Amino acid sequence: MFLGTAGALPSVSRGYTALAIRAGRKVVLVDTGDCAIQKMLRVGWNPLDVEYIFITHLHPDHSSGLPSITHILWMMGRRGSLSIFTPKPFASEMQSIIAAYGLDRLEGLTLKVSLIPLADSVVVEDTSLEIHTFPVRHSIPNVGVKVVYGGKKVVYTSDTEPCEAVVRNAGCADILIHESNESAYITGGQRGHSTARDAGRIAHQSGVGELFLVHLGPALMDREKDIVREAREEFGGKVTVPNDLDVLTL
Repeated sequence: MFLGTAGALPSVSRGYTALAIRAGRKVVLVDTGDCAIQKMLRVGWNPLDVEYIFITHLHPDHSSGLPSITHILWMMGRRGSLSIFTPKPFASEMQSIIAAYGLDRLEGLTLKVSLIPLADSVVVEDTSLEIHTFPVRHSIPNVGVKVVYGGKKVVYTSDTEPCEAVVRNAGCADILIHESNESAYITGGQRGHSTARDAGRIAHQSGVGELFLVHLGPALMDREKDIVREAREEFGGKVTVPNDLDVLTL
């Protein structure tokens, strides 16, 4: 489920980029944009199924919803352990966030914070579910996320310039969800981000089945057809710009 598809500046119809991936009865949240719990409820997903939360990096559009999500889950009756993953360089910041909001004092709910190394890593092996992370190229330390379940592979790049790590980890993925904060023709490139053409090139090099463009910059919000056309200059497969609340079943 695409919880949000915008970059750091949301619009009326697009919130911060975030994903909810269901694997069996468990849900993986990747980044914690605005109103994630409410959006899950709107499409009939039970927020109490959230088992793992990944914060790819500590820019506000990817991390600011964590305190409210955690508190809401607790108010809804979530107890036991809740796993939160974040890159190792943000260890102290994560502990400060948890302490500032009193998330370490929620009776019956224990936050298990795991630090992601900035190297290709398998961070979850849970029966038929595997979650991998890999470092990408952004203005601060950041990781992409690869989820393998039921023979299917979904890869999300988070914010990144084109880089070999994405090509390597997205190899033959069923779905590549790649940022398109910029456009080669509309905005030009920007350091730390990718254009739609960059995303198309990465999809082609990786041999993925389908490409989804997310994290749209403000100039691209109403230019979906243009950026799809741009990505197709490099990638011959299906290219989609999803909307918030779209659900894809593999």
